[in-house]
Amino acid sequence: MADFNTHLMGAMAVSGVTATALTMTGMFPHQAVIGYFVLGVIGGLLPDIDSPNSIPVRIAFAALAVVAGFLLVFTFGQRYSLVELLVLW
Repeated sequence: MADFNTHLMGAMAVSGVTATALTMTGMFPHQAVIGYFVLGVIGGLLPDIDSPNSIPVRIAFAALAVVAGFLLVFTFGQRYSLVELLVLW
């Protein structure tokens, strides 16, 4: 059975080739292609989440916390002051 590093490298390779092909076609905006790459890498790491102390689970929760903080700031950035946004963060 493959470990975390094997799944990560394989997912990055396949997602990178796919993202490059999508960029070369010019049919997708660059932001979307970056999102597709990230989703491909996440999908490649899904087989490793079967253990509660696995590396992807720890990374996922840490990344989720950071992404949630940024989404809150970007969503409410126009409505609240800097101090209120720091409290939301």
